[in-house]
Amino acid sequence: MKTLVWSSSFTRRRYQTLCDSLAAGFYAVPGYRPRVRFEDGMTGLVEWVRQQQAVDEFERARQELARRGLAG
Repeated sequence: MKTLVWSSSFTRRRYQTLCDSLAAGFYAVPGYRPRVRFEDGMTGLVEWVRQQQAVDEFERARQELARRGLAG
């Protein structure tokens, strides 16, 4: 499994704060136990996102908004 590469110690602290906050909230639900550690799940998500191809749908969205009278 790959590990996340941190651009700064600030980013790492923000990520750890998020992990701690989410874990505290999840464990507040009676009987809930995660199947995957949050850190492992985030690592998997980051790897998946890196493999995705971005598609520019701006023009299609603009046309849809114009057709509905929501944009000029």
